[in-house]
Amino acid sequence: MRVHVAFTPAETLSAPVAVVVDVLRATSTIAQALDGGYRRVLCCAGIEEARELRTRTDAAVAAGILARAFPDAHAG
Repeated sequence: MRVHVAFTPAETLSAPVAVVVDVLRATSTIAQALDGGYRRVLCCAGIEEARELRTRTDAAVAAGILARAFPDAHAG
């Protein structure tokens, strides 16, 4: 078995099967936000869920960790 680890989206390979685990980048971002003074971090499966959550909570900041920022994000 051969395993290739891609640390950034630019390192993608063409392969018949891929497993994506983004826990390192997400965990680092969450830890940095909490260390920077955020009281909580709410994670969402997608942009629409994030927008809906922002409208029904007291969420002050919406941010996206994607290959691109979503248009109404406060941070990307």
